Amino acid sequence: MQNALTTSMNLSAIQITAMFERNEDPKSLQLLPIFHFAEINGSNPNRRFDIYSAGELLFSDFSPSRFQVDSMHQNGRFLYNPNVSFLLMKTPNSTLPPLINAVELYSLVRMDNLTSDSDDVNYMKEVKKHYNLTRINWSGDPCSPREYSWEGLTCDYTKSNQNPRIVSVDLSTSGLKGELTASFMNMVSLEKLDLSHNNLTEAIPGYQLKSLKILNLSNNQLVGPIPDSILQRFQAGLLDLRLEGNPVCSEVKDTYCSNKKTNNVRTLIAVTVPVVLVSLLVLMWIIWKLCWEGKSGDHENYAMYEEETSLHVDIRRFTYAELKLITNDFQSIIGKGGFGIVYHGILENGDEVAVKVLMETSIAESTDFLPEVETLSKVYHKNLVTLKGYCQNKKCLALVYDFMSRGNLQQLLRGGDNYCLNWEQRLYIALDAAQGLEYLHESCKPSIVHRDVKTPNILLDKNLVGIISDFGLSRAFSDAHTHISTVAAGTLGYLDPEYHATFQLTVKTDVYSFGIVLLGCVHFGNEVEWNGMVPFH
Repeated sequence: MQNALTTSMNLSAIQITAMFERNEDPKSLQLLPIFHFAEINGSNPNRRFDIYSAGELLFSDFSPSRFQVDSMHQNGRFLYNPNVSFLLMKTPNSTLPPLINAVELYSLVRMDNLTSDSDDVNYMKEVKKHYNLTRINWSGDPCSPREYSWEGLTCDYTKSNQNPRIVSVDLSTSGLKGELTASFMNMVSLEKLDLSHNNLTEAIPGYQLKSLKILNLSNNQLVGPIPDSILQRFQAGLLDLRLEGNPVCSEVKDTYCSNKKTNNVRTLIAVTVPVVLVSLLVLMWIIWKLCWEGKSGDHENYAMYEEETSLHVDIRRFTYAELKLITNDFQSIIGKGGFGIVYHGILENGDEVAVKVLMETSIAESTDFLPEVETLSKVYHKNLVTLKGYCQNKKCLALVYDFMSRGNLQQLLRGGDNYCLNWEQRLYIALDAAQGLEYLHESCKPSIVHRDVKTPNILLDKNLVGIISDFGLSRAFSDAHTHISTVAAGTLGYLDPEYHATFQLTVKTDVYSFGIVLLGCVHFGNEVEWNGMVPFH
């Protein structure tokens, strides 16, 4: 607010025009503008003006307060303004032209989704409070809007005229401590509950499980006895119960205390012939694989190499078995880089993800893994890639991100997918990347320097929104330091020559690299590849 925009004395108006999102229809926009004013002229100015929206008067004869903030908006009133422009017009009795310090512009988004069942909402809030969960997206309604449902939850939207219900909760490897709260068991539509690999203690409460079909409490610290209400549902074949890895299993040898899934006698009787045929086919396939591929180590059970101590970050930890499941056994490769191979995957809730895997290494040997996890678990911005989780396995390190369907900027500048970026799209993408860098440099405490800003590290979602990725080389430093000394790292052609010569890292290193990105967006067509070369010094 110490800065303001005005115009020359011989002009009487300021026009403000905003650019709407690319996926917005300007004819249907409903806007809420908030104008911020503070007179920063030290004398006694006579400054008065009217504020218009699409020719409609919003505020008349307004005069900003000296060195105090006036925030002007019309509460609850949304404006139809297809041109997204506003006019500040000097009044006849004013001696100075209009002035404005800042403006915010919100567009109304109407959600057709019904809100979650109120009981489910209350129970999940109790769970959140009981275990002191601080997940980034655990705010608002758990199921609505559908696109922003809480991570780890699956909701049932099949009954279009009813409130969605929570049918699955996955809080495995979430650092839960203490007793098993009753809130889970009180959710009448809950069918699957996975609380494995936590530190839950005491005995399992004897709750009526209602609709619960799968209960995974493996690898906790739970003790006996097991309640009759749970055992009866298990013995009746109504509940898939898993308790292996708990003290309660030290004296129990039933199937729920082993890694094998429970068998349903009626199912075995009904499908004996198909099972035999399928078993024979599977056996033949395994023999063929062993004969033709040899013992190369590809069949090694990586699940046994999970690290016991997890990283102290507030994001989901995936097991190697879970990575195999969501990537369909690592079938679809969508990219390769210095870190390793990137696979396409689909989470339990249907969200698409990119799984970046570095095989056959350890955390001590990977200098990029820990910095990237630590950085991305603390930052959240629309122009920075979202880290959904990580895998910490002695044989496999992996990072799980949101999937970017349009690839990266380098690919599209080359004409990837037979698509040519026009100048407006390039400008928007450059602006997106600049906003992401500004957040890292100005809003993060301490500031974060990316150190590897380049076109391959700017990803693009389905709307061509630019997302900065690959934080393996990033470094943080406090305001007390003008720079930090570090070994030169980055990509030739994008690397700041001064940093390369002095090894003194500042935010200017990223700004230089961003300038090279701009040069690539503006100066070249689709066919040029940098190959680490810069045409000027």
